[in-house]
Amino acid sequence: MAREYTSEEILAMQKDAVRRVAQMRKLSRARVQEPEQQQKQPKSPDIHPAPTGTLDSFLDPIGTDSETLLILAVLFLLIKEKADSTLILALVYLLL
Repeated sequence: MAREYTSEEILAMQKDAVRRVAQMRKLSRARVQEPEQQQKQPKSPDIHPAPTGTLDSFLDPIGTDSETLLILAVLFLLIKEKADSTLILALVYLLL
């Protein structure tokens, strides 16, 4: 039971399709040009100093990063829970 469209309806659908294509082209060109404009502008550094008194400021002189601290914390929990020694040794290997 296919519906028969009148020529006016078909013409209206075609105009709508052309309008949507033009709109999509405009959006895509804007998005392509957007990174080019961002490259021309100098980027400001996103480095935010850690507030004083935090764990990061305490551990900075030691030279440990957050990933190392996370592995050490997991190691501590696994050792305390008497986990599989193979898993513990694998995490120790990651620290090396």
